Amino acid sequence: MKPNLILLHGAIGSAAQMQLLADILSEHFTCHLVNFGGHGGEKPGPLSITRLSGELAAYIQHHQLQPAAIFGYSMGGYVALNTALHLPQLVGRIMTYGTLLDWNPERAAKEITLLNPETLKQKVPKFADKLAKVHGEDNWEDLLRHTSDMLLAMGQQPPISLLSMQAIEQPVKLCVGDRDAVSIKETEDVYRMLPVGCMSVLPNSPHPLEKVDHQLLAFEIKHFFLQ
Repeated sequence: MKPNLILLHGAIGSAAQMQLLADILSEHFTCHLVNFGGHGGEKPGPLSITRLSGELAAYIQHHQLQPAAIFGYSMGGYVALNTALHLPQLVGRIMTYGTLLDWNPERAAKEITLLNPETLKQKVPKFADKLAKVHGEDNWEDLLRHTSDMLLAMGQQPPISLLSMQAIEQPVKLCVGDRDAVSIKETEDVYRMLPVGCMSVLPNSPHPLEKVDHQLLAFEIKHFFLQ
């Protein structure tokens, strides 16, 4: 029987974002693709890491996956780590890619500049059209606003403090691209706080998952979860 693996998408993404990776990994894992609330066509509402962690916990319990192996991209990795901190009995190994962990007001303010619907429609209309297709014409702008509110709240009061990473007992692998907006240095600083941690830097890899070599990422996933 193949082991289960949950794949978590990033902010303003959807489960479909993880499909190509799931296809590559399907020979080795039974992959579970999860849409966070308000994403992928569901009507958006207020977002928080606590809410998203609760949704992940409910999924793990409903499908009896505990302790769950989880790969999280960007925000998905943050949700996985937050769940491990507060509900450790539900979570096994965790691997992240491109997950920003050092949140502060300045960082949050910078991140939300990319989430203004009017700016996207004017400057990046193709991306705005893509968001409308993924989340629904009537939903995507509200999703961006709720996501901005969540990030600002994370900047003011980070759900995960850097010191609290020392309390995560599960094996954790932090991956970052050498061209990611999340820096190698800050990822290394967090990795060194983990009791059972490791780290990989993917070459020629930016932050957007669709631009990452999925075969290379799948290799890292298989090496970590099947060892």
